[in-house]
This record gives sequence, C-alpha cells and structure tokens, in this order.
Amino acid sequence: MQNPVNLDVNLPVSLEEADFFTKDPFVIFEIENFVNEDFYDELVKDVKSRQEFDRVFKAKGNKKKFSLGGHNIEQAEDTPFTNFVRFFLSQRFFDWFAKTHLPHFKSDGEPHYVYNKNSDDFKKLKQEKKDAGVAASFYNTEVHYSSIEEGGFIPPHTDAPKKRLSLVYYLPSDPVSKEMEENLGTVFYKSKPKMEPWRRFKSGLIDKKETKAFLAEHDVARTTTFQRNKVAGFIKSDVSWHAVSPNQYDYDRRAIVINIVEM
Repeated sequence: MQNPVNLDVNLPVSLEEADFFTKDPFVIFEIENFVNEDFYDELVKDVKSRQEFDRVFKAKGNKKKFSLGGHNIEQAEDTPFTNFVRFFLSQRFFDWFAKTHLPHFKSDGEPHYVYNKNSDDFKKLKQEKKDAGVAASFYNTEVHYSSIEEGGFIPPHTDAPKKRLSLVYYLPSDPVSKEMEENLGTVFYKSKPKMEPWRRFKSGLIDKKETKAFLAEHDVARTTTFQRNKVAGFIKSDVSWHAVSPNQYDYDRRAIVINIVEM
C-alpha cells in the first residue's frame, strides 16, 4: 500500500497578509496554493469520485453536499478528504480562527473549541460553566464537500446567524477556461450607487422572487475565480451577500467548505 501524502496547509498570519484582501464592502480574502500540490492532486481525485451526499438543496439551486465533523469522522475511513478534514478539526486551526476571525464578533466569554458537538463532555462543560455563572462561548467545526452540476447554483445569502467562519476551497479536476473560472467562482455583492444594501445578519438561501429583487439593487463587488488550490473567505456580517451563478457547463463544480459555528 502506498504511503499517504502529507498535508501542508498555507494559512496567513493575518487576513491582511492573504493573497487578496479587502474591507469593501466587507472583509473578503483569498488564499492561493492552499495546500501542497501533491496532496491537492490526491484530494481532487478523492472528492471527484465521491457520490455520497447527505443534503440536497432541491428547491434552491440543487447543490449537493456531504459533511464531516468531530461527531461522525471516526466512522469514516482514512482518505485524503478525511485527512484534510482532520486538520480543520484541530486545535491549531481553531487557534488561527480565534486570532483572525473572533475579533470581528461579540463574544459571550472565553472561547472553547468543541470537537464533538454530540459528546457528553461538551454537555457537561457547558452545564458546569452555566452553574458557575462563568461566561463562555463554544465553537464547532464542520467540513463538507459540495457538487453543483449543470444548471445548479447557490442563491444570494449572508449565512446563518451563528456562523463565524466560512472558507470555500476550489477543486477543479481538470484545466478550465478563463470563462469557466469566472462563472463558477464565488460572487460577492455590494449595493448599487445611491441604494442601501439589504441588511440581514440571518439569511439563508433566498428564493427566485427575492433574488430578482436583490439583483435589481446590488452589483457584483468581486468574483473569486474558480481556480485550482484557491480558497475564498469572508467575514460574516449583515451585508456579506454572496452566491454562485448558475452552472452553464457540462461540468461538476466541486469544492470543500469549512465552517465554524458558535453553538
């Protein structure tokens, strides 16, 4: 059996040091060469071959996804994808998140990383803090791979109110055209001149009617191109609108999304 390829993740010391960074209209950043190339190639093969999905957004874009976290990863076999996920479930990654993202959010007290959201240890710790009257906040990481096939899309949204980190990692399996890179990327929005942005700290995927109204009042602020080994990230806010345009190609847009949620 061939030895697994080691994973090396490129995390900037600060978001400002990422390959791209802006605060307008909200914090958006991009990281290139996110992992070492040999691991990337193995990861792409693994994720491209997977057809197991635990959720399909049929009514709003038909995105399919499958999630792993501390609550279910121990049942998964060792593969490049599960090895990738384990890094993002680590204390090292949480420490990076706490330094780069938590200052942008109000905190209820000392942050605690929760590896397994279903564990008795977490429930016990939460109750102990509550009984002692100690302010504390708890965070959990989940990672999913996604598939958006021809005709699929992700409507505009700002993300769930408890989300504190969202990284979208692109996994093109073959060279794609410049047009495909642009059209399959993540679109970030800003309000049109002399118009106020829609402000929703809580916004899941909006429906077709709302999307039409939204697009009439917003322009594209930036599109992060769908390029190999690139990550798109942003700081959630009440104006952090983003989407993926309809996939016009006979091509399965594969990506990995890394989320940290305050519990």
